[in-house]
Amino acid sequence: TVTHSCVLRRLLLCTCFYAYSISPCCSRSRQSPWRYLLILSFLFFFFNDTAPTEIYTLSLPDALPISPILVFTMEEIWLKRYPGENCSVHLQLFPAIPSDWANAELEQKWAKIRAVRKVITGALEVERKAKNIGSSLEAAPKVFVADKELYQALEGQDMAEISITSGIEIIKGDGPDDAFSLDDVAGVCVQFVRARGKRCARSWKYSSDVGADSEFPDLSLRDAKAMREIAAMAGNTNDQEAAS
Repeated sequence: TVTHSCVLRRLLLCTCFYAYSISPCCSRSRQSPWRYLLILSFLFFFFNDTAPTEIYTLSLPDALPISPILVFTMEEIWLKRYPGENCSVHLQLFPAIPSDWANAELEQKWAKIRAVRKVITGALEVERKAKNIGSSLEAAPKVFVADKELYQALEGQDMAEISITSGIEIIKGDGPDDAFSLDDVAGVCVQFVRARGKRCARSWKYSSDVGADSEFPDLSLRDAKAMREIAAMAGNTNDQEAAS
């Protein structure tokens, strides 16, 4: 087990900085919970050197997938576990994946979902090239699925999230003749529809309920709820630290 506290501090601080930076409304608001969480994490994790924290037992499968993203941090952790001149994590080979991890049924299901998504992204790319939209989040397309197996694979899936659109409508059956389709994905066609409503300042999704919450006038109801949960978590953390 690695007991190098500075590594944990860096990881958590990087996480806070990333979360803070990707949230436009948070970065503009002085009352943002992320602002206080960032300050607290900076003070605690950078100046609290008196209590080393156990990170985790670093194994080969854990370290290698993360190393291309957290290049220097994973190198530092790796060398703490496996010191040596020629022991860089970036010189290691990816481990063989155990065969019993394979799930053929799940793989086939997601192959079908990705096939439908391919048609959706193709239709949106046409609109993007035509300067009708600048982002896929400006769309809420209608997707016509005549293929029974493909339609069943989509059941229970949030295709708007998967396709990175503000909304989506999955319709069983054939679509109009002018709908977008691909030759290699039979039984699927897409009709472009522009997303309605205002853009949420947090998720950047367009929604008709943006502004419905007076406390967060720039957010959708979904994101306003998320902000309250984040604020509650930050409050609980502060209470626990004060009690200790």
